[in-house]
Amino acid sequence: MMVDNPESEISSRMMMEMPFLFRILGVTFMDRLTEFIKPFGIKRREARYIAVLSFMPLTQKEMCEILKIDKANTARAVDTLRKDGFVENGEHGAGRTYQVCLTDKGKAVSRELHSFILSVWKEACGGIDDAEAERFMEFLERVCRNLCGEKLDADLALMRDAISQQDIKKLSEVTL
Repeated sequence: MMVDNPESEISSRMMMEMPFLFRILGVTFMDRLTEFIKPFGIKRREARYIAVLSFMPLTQKEMCEILKIDKANTARAVDTLRKDGFVENGEHGAGRTYQVCLTDKGKAVSRELHSFILSVWKEACGGIDDAEAERFMEFLERVCRNLCGEKLDADLALMRDAISQQDIKKLSEVTL
């Protein structure tokens, strides 16, 4: 029996519980993140930009694409981060565009942020082995692909191009 049959017990359970569990996961992480970043004087919105800029300087357009956040919100966040000394303009790109990069202050917060994320990640994944994680990721991608179609592949490719496995490994080593 396929799980898309609403009469199956597991299908009913997934339909009711999966959105709730994802919501609980997101809310719990965001609540912890909010508490963690208070001493730095940044909001969750700005923390996302600091996290993504820690991998490489990006244009505002690239940040919009990677983070799936609109231009206006990205511009406001970057302006706030620039005003507070976390980011600065980097090299110019094509036309009038320029890359945004972290300042030393931004890099220091980035290291703390990645250390926090890694510690929460380790807590969340306690007792989960590689095979379980692989099955979960395959399941999650399949669910997303069912809803998003080919757009998911483009979004995943963009994210994976921006953040390589080597980048993640380096951050893990630096923040331990």
